[in-house]
Amino acid sequence: MNMMSIIVKCNNCGNQTEMKSEYVGHQIYLHRLLRDADFSIDTPNFEYSGELDEIDDVDDIEVRIREVRISCQKCGDYIELQEFQ
Repeated sequence: MNMMSIIVKCNNCGNQTEMKSEYVGHQIYLHRLLRDADFSIDTPNFEYSGELDEIDDVDDIEVRIREVRISCQKCGDYIELQEFQ
């Protein structure tokens, strides 16, 4: 069965991993797969619209992922993923 994969490669030290889904539904377990390959993924930075202190209903606020950082644990280099729509 053909599926998509994601390759993360550190051009600084050569550390790399290819992540493929081995599960029905095409999911990958990003944090676990990166950790097992000596990468880490930081908690995403979020962007909020609206005043958090003045929320009466959760539908009154919009939350978007602003950026996610993936770091190489072997050398410390990193990449930030941005522009999530």
